[in-house]
Amino acid sequence: MVARNSCDPRFRLREIFEIWAIRHIPGALFHEKENLDARRKSKPNSSVHNLLPALETQEQPARRFFDDPYAFDLLSGSYRMFARLARIPLLGKLVYAILDLGWPYSRSSAVVRTRAIDDLVRDAIGSGVCQLVLLGAGLDSRGCRLHEAEGIEVFEVDHPATQRMKKERLHACTGKLPTNIRYVAIDLERDALEAKLVESGYHPDVQAVVVWEGVIDYLTESAVLSTLAGRSAAEVTQRGGRFAQLAPGLEAAAKTGAAA
Repeated sequence: MVARNSCDPRFRLREIFEIWAIRHIPGALFHEKENLDARRKSKPNSSVHNLLPALETQEQPARRFFDDPYAFDLLSGSYRMFARLARIPLLGKLVYAILDLGWPYSRSSAVVRTRAIDDLVRDAIGSGVCQLVLLGAGLDSRGCRLHEAEGIEVFEVDHPATQRMKKERLHACTGKLPTNIRYVAIDLERDALEAKLVESGYHPDVQAVVVWEGVIDYLTESAVLSTLAGRSAAEVTQRGGRFAQLAPGLEAAAKTGAAA
């Protein structure tokens, strides 16, 4: 977080952008601890998490860490406008300057994180894993954009409201929904993860790769720990599968085979 120092030019840039964003971007683009309850309530609005992939996909091909052809189309409202502004040469430099100075390293770390998880998922599928579980999938398009995932079962686990929004946007931009993706509607604060997965066709005795990216900010501590302790997550590595969970400081994830 940028220090609240009025003499710091980074703070001034961030302050200017925050004033604009609070007025025009729904769901809060920021991650201060005091806004935790608000972020949990706004989880169905996941567009903010697709903003950085959309910006990365607009980079020159030689500079991209990954390509997400669905990211921009899954954005809406002010997020889409912000990504569109980044395409304009002069305005684009200002957009990136605001992001990089206001939130140092956020854009680069998010890009590297996405690429790292993509590589882990590809390696897992290449080694024989035939199920991919995206916990708190949000607007994550891995089930669509990774060619390696086309021939396996993909289970997108998320809040029903988020899934409805995502399916509507996917259908609007592609005219159809992926046939290999099963949408598992669940509230991780209340529902039993494995039971919902099995109901949707998940096979607990078959190798799987589980991805849990950018979700724990929206959950209570008890929900995070119960999900990690559940059989679907805790035993996945015991069957030769993988568990990818990039969340700095979450010691329990490392014990279950987390990547980075």
